[in-house]
Amino acid sequence: TFLFLSRKPIQGRWDVTGCCSGILAGLVSISAAAASVEVGVAFAIAFIGSIICLGASVAVKAAKIDDPMDVIAIFFACGWWGLFAETLFDWGKDFDNFHGANGFRCAAKLDGSCLTGMGAEVSGANWAMMFFILAWVGGLTALIFCFLAALNLAGGYQVGPTAGLQNQGYDEAWHDPVVGYDLEDVMPKTSL
Repeated sequence: TFLFLSRKPIQGRWDVTGCCSGILAGLVSISAAAASVEVGVAFAIAFIGSIICLGASVAVKAAKIDDPMDVIAIFFACGWWGLFAETLFDWGKDFDNFHGANGFRCAAKLDGSCLTGMGAEVSGANWAMMFFILAWVGGLTALIFCFLAALNLAGGYQVGPTAGLQNQGYDEAWHDPVVGYDLEDVMPKTSL
């Protein structure tokens, strides 16, 4: 709801994608801590996630990165926020007991008493996981793009559409029948 309402003043129109992005941003934000925070805290994490999603979406557009579905804002920015929020809000009595995957029971020692003073360990583990995910996804993405770039240099693959395909349109060129996509009477074709 926050993204849906906040994009009206920014874009000058109602944006259903903003509503869907806000729902996904909240769900992604709360995923890491869903088993160990209370409902009010879950709502706060999701709400802050929608604000982070809006900021990341504006930043991605300002950087002129092609991300029409806000994937970077939703899954990257809100995913990192969710991992960070887990360490901020997953504390029990006196903010000293960590729940983790134990639901609302504290992480326990072998004798059954609660482990205390785990803030640095848990935060460090979550930050390490964030950077390993970034290295894994970034490394594989770099490999794929380098491979595609090498194919393009050899003349074997084109990453973007040709000018003719762009003018004709993907739907008309690749889908059969194209009756559902015939909009020439409604709006003229445009070219980049």
